[in-house]
Amino acid sequence: MIKTPLRLLALSLCALTACNEEAPAAGERDPALPKPSDLSCAMDLVTPLVGELPEALETLDIPDPVRVLRPGMAMTQDYRPDRTNIEIGPDGRIVRTWCG
Repeated sequence: MIKTPLRLLALSLCALTACNEEAPAAGERDPALPKPSDLSCAMDLVTPLVGELPEALETLDIPDPVRVLRPGMAMTQDYRPDRTNIEIGPDGRIVRTWCG
């Protein structure tokens, strides 16, 4: 029977070998990551509306995904570089936009 310290050592070695993936060489893009062209959101389209009422968003054809955050709303922490986030301030106007 293997003793507990040896079991821990064996598990640690297994975990380390599972993480032994080769990193891309300097200057190469990781193929698992999205292409830079896939990372854009419509922030540039929406940013000119900062200071306007949210109704102004209806005049734009904003590509999905879009998230409009009103005061007090819960916001998930997941990062979606293609998502356009629009924050509405306490005064009911658009205060900022960002991708993520």
